[in-house]
Amino acid sequence: MNVKHWKRVGDDGALHVLGNGQMCAYEEGPVIEQVFGPPYSGISLGRLALEGIETAESVRTPGTDIWTHSLADGSRMTDLIDSEQPCLIRKIEAAGTLRFTLALTEWFTAVKDTEQRWLFHAEKGSPCYTHPSDYELFHCIEGSAAVRIEQTDARTFILSVPAGEHFLWIASRPQTVQAVKDAGYAACVERTRAYWAAFLARGRKVPEQVREICEGVAVLVKAQQGLDGGVLAGFFYHMAYVRDQYGVSRGLLKLGYLEEAKAILSYYHRIWQRYGHIKNAQSIGTPGIFHIHENDEVEITGYLVVQAFDIYKAGGGRAYLDSLLPMLKWALEVQMKHLKNDMLPFNGDETYIAGGFLPRYAMYDGSSEATMLFLTGLDQYIAYTNDSDGWSVVAKRVRARYAENFVRGGGLITNNPARLQPEEYPAERWGVCEECCHMAVLKKTAAARYLCPDCYGKKELPVRPRSVFQLTSAAFAPLFIGADVVPMDVLAGMVNGAARRYEENHALPSDPEGRGGTVGYDYGFFLNALTKVGHPLAAELYKTTLALVDEAGAWSEYYRDGKSYGCRCRPWESAINIYAVLTYLESLPA
Repeated sequence: MNVKHWKRVGDDGALHVLGNGQMCAYEEGPVIEQVFGPPYSGISLGRLALEGIETAESVRTPGTDIWTHSLADGSRMTDLIDSEQPCLIRKIEAAGTLRFTLALTEWFTAVKDTEQRWLFHAEKGSPCYTHPSDYELFHCIEGSAAVRIEQTDARTFILSVPAGEHFLWIASRPQTVQAVKDAGYAACVERTRAYWAAFLARGRKVPEQVREICEGVAVLVKAQQGLDGGVLAGFFYHMAYVRDQYGVSRGLLKLGYLEEAKAILSYYHRIWQRYGHIKNAQSIGTPGIFHIHENDEVEITGYLVVQAFDIYKAGGGRAYLDSLLPMLKWALEVQMKHLKNDMLPFNGDETYIAGGFLPRYAMYDGSSEATMLFLTGLDQYIAYTNDSDGWSVVAKRVRARYAENFVRGGGLITNNPARLQPEEYPAERWGVCEECCHMAVLKKTAAARYLCPDCYGKKELPVRPRSVFQLTSAAFAPLFIGADVVPMDVLAGMVNGAARRYEENHALPSDPEGRGGTVGYDYGFFLNALTKVGHPLAAELYKTTLALVDEAGAWSEYYRDGKSYGCRCRPWESAINIYAVLTYLESLPA
């Protein structure tokens, strides 16, 4: 049972999520931090905060995604998103008068409909994450008879709720609210409970000591999965990121949710069929919006292929895999275009680069992880198709040179600058400016660095050093992905070395030199690696990984000194870490 102890001042920031594939909401205790949809890639209506209450206890009802908030004044609120309608229902049992403040997102305009209802509208062009949308957005807020909603300025509304039992509905349109009201609150609760019970019943039986955590992660992922199959990447990111979906798929399969894992790839398959490409991230609930980064034809395409074969091996079926083969062939072909010296480069939104663990100037270096993903997927594709495309020669060549390219001093390096010479870098690229970090069409400087129009000619960055990095995540990745290109003795040596450093420092920096924090899934990567090589430190890492779960039942994007930072309520980190936890428990003697 997830129990969140909310404080107005000094709260730890743990978020929980409500969602039914059409509408989604993130809450910090009783505060609705975001509410959006349909579509899932829409912007939030705003933030609904509770005034005058300093503390509350928020509890997820076991077996559901229904949350109850017990307020310090004795009031009680119950929140759910109806399983059939895109409507958030808040039942309020107020001990005295309660006041809420709605801070409206800037893109919405408001129109009063009745004393209890306001309508909100955002024009086309409002942002879908960082991109203008090509659709309008509609919302409404309605209270039951005694609730009053007053506008105090263009962006602020006060909701007053007297003592007694009342309701608040947030939906896309008044017709949706009416459908929920017609059904009745008891019926909405009953069908929503049944929806979650049916979903959770399909999961595998897990060890009792982690049952509640597994249930929390399953609910967290399912609530963030749109009806089309794409999964939100957490509180900040209202899009489906290919890399993130891979980790989510692995967690879903480990928890027993094959159909949800298949839905992710079916979502990408439909996008590929319609547009002929897949980018770093795509919109959920409405097609055609892409979040594009540098080198989107590598790494993420590798994940697509490996993910497809993971699902096939988990029982996805030959017919399902056969339906995906044209997309998988494309995903392999576009990667081959970027093979230089038998290495692939980095994707621009890859965690090490996006998180600041690897400098952006290393983008065109050889990536041990992207190359490993490509080779792992290519080998499986060749075996499945009996090499109908004649690609075995490519696989043999990349495999033969992998150790030469990426194994140094008995360990795996993250990047190899020998892939490409600076003069071979493109003159322009879309991506993140190396100076101001804004996204734009960038121009290459004389020093082979990339700057946006605002910085180009005004800033000058030095020629990049040909540095080689050895990051923790990259060392653990082969054991998670199931790649065999790195010899087991090399992998075991790296895991043993990381274990020694951990025992000395009681810390797990993603950069072994200790610069910065830890990406949230490194704990799962490390635990999985320790388990696979039979290292006794796995028992301690198992406890450490579980201890990082926040009160809402999630893992975070990053950690520093054991404290969360970055994006909360993350499906990727939560799925990978629960995968590792279950893998460890499965390794123990019966």
